[in-house]
Amino acid sequence: MAGLLRLMTPTYPPHPLFGNRTVAGGCVALPLVVVRDRMIGRRDHLAERSSRPPDPLPADAHWMKKSSHQGEMNRHQEYLRLVAAVAEVEAVIEGGADLELKAVLTMRGRTEVEASSAVPILQRQFEWAECRGCDGRRCGPNECEESDWSQVADPLAGIGGKWLCCPSGHVIFAKQTWTA
Repeated sequence: MAGLLRLMTPTYPPHPLFGNRTVAGGCVALPLVVVRDRMIGRRDHLAERSSRPPDPLPADAHWMKKSSHQGEMNRHQEYLRLVAAVAEVEAVIEGGADLELKAVLTMRGRTEVEASSAVPILQRQFEWAECRGCDGRRCGPNECEESDWSQVADPLAGIGGKWLCCPSGHVIFAKQTWTA
């Protein structure tokens, strides 16, 4: 096999972003080609929308145009980050090595590689998962459970996501998937 992304998930105390459950953490090993293909899909989608930065706006442009301009710049910056991340992952694959990253389960601080691994992990496309709560026991994708969680603070505010749990019920990986 080409190579694995070994995503090391730290232990997190109960937190609203994780459904108020403790994340036991551990490691999830995912084929790098799966992560690369996911990044390429996102990169190509962004390239279809705009792969170059927008032209500068005149100084007297209306604030709505500036907001639109900023959105285009953000998409272009994301595109450039994805191009660099795809090149990095392809170099690791060609070298026949594995890539090990420490996961940041919150939105801030995640790399493009890490962000592209969440959905395949929750769809159980990984090779194995190791649970720190079970003293490093490895389990296969068919042994792990994926479940949803949600919390509603009031009628207009809520948060939800998904967990990947080991057979003993420890949360190995968590992802916030919606906020209302």
